[in-house]
Amino acid sequence: MKFELELLRTLSEAEEDAAKGRVAPMQNTFDDLRQALEERKSNEV
Repeated sequence: MKFELELLRTLSEAEEDAAKGRVAPMQNTFDDLRQALEERKSNEV
């Protein structure tokens, strides 16, 4: 139930962001995630 509440909260925030125009191209998000994962991997070595 706790997970469901967190999911609903996240979806509500995302819906508000979209309604207010606070969006970015999906490719930017994937690029940011890829970069963060690569940095995390390099810090583990």
